[in-house]
Amino acid sequence: MPLKTVQQDTINNSAYKSLTDSIVQKDTNSLFQKPKNFLKEDAFIKKIKKDFDATSYYYTNSTQEVPIAPYFLNRKLFSVNKLSKQDINTVSSIDKSANNFSFKQSDILLFLLLFLASLLAYIRINTNYYIRQISVSVFSFAYSRTLFNERTKLFLFYDVLLLLVNFFTSGILIQMLLSYFGYKDSAIPDFLSIIYTALLVIILFSIYKILVRLMGMLSNNSNIVSEYLFYFNNSLKFLGIFNLIIVFILLYTTENLRILVIYFIFFV
Repeated sequence: MPLKTVQQDTINNSAYKSLTDSIVQKDTNSLFQKPKNFLKEDAFIKKIKKDFDATSYYYTNSTQEVPIAPYFLNRKLFSVNKLSKQDINTVSSIDKSANNFSFKQSDILLFLLLFLASLLAYIRINTNYYIRQISVSVFSFAYSRTLFNERTKLFLFYDVLLLLVNFFTSGILIQMLLSYFGYKDSAIPDFLSIIYTALLVIILFSIYKILVRLMGMLSNNSNIVSEYLFYFNNSLKFLGIFNLIIVFILLYTTENLRILVIYFIFFV
């Protein structure tokens, strides 16, 4: 087929070069031209220095509402001055609470129980089988009479320590039982209530011993009464060891097991 005549526009080299330069210059200007609402670079850096991250800066300057999602915050929250004051108050409150350290009732109770346990350990180390002899005498009155005949004043100091363990643990146990049955608000007794209850227990036991002594003197059975009071004191010493173990269990056991331990206390 013969070729058709096609009209072809031609352009010289100089005109082509001027045309391409103008197009490139126009595109370059449009590419680097700043929009009207574009912030200056120093303003952007100024925002960054005020603890704005890229996301918060974008949503702060955008016209759309910020979506409420775990990974986005509402732009109304981006108030640098308010956030800074809140952060300062939070840090200062933490510092104050760290500097103003104070013991709680549970801490005081734990230290008191550890002190009483250390008294038992001290007696156990210095007297070998003394605590075991007292425990056996509680379940055997004949063995208690043997210890009564062989008693010595060397153990008088350890007797006082064991009785103190009994009085303090009785005070703690009574306070914990009162709180369990609803007669007190706090489940952990404070130190003053423990002291007052221990003094009350000492007074009641002292009155009981005085009454027994008077009955022995009136019935001319002072020797038998002395043997009984010796057995009674050994029972109190053993009860102090028992109370110490029970108080530790009540303090750190679960609620379901606690009621079983309380029933066991009344059974004993």
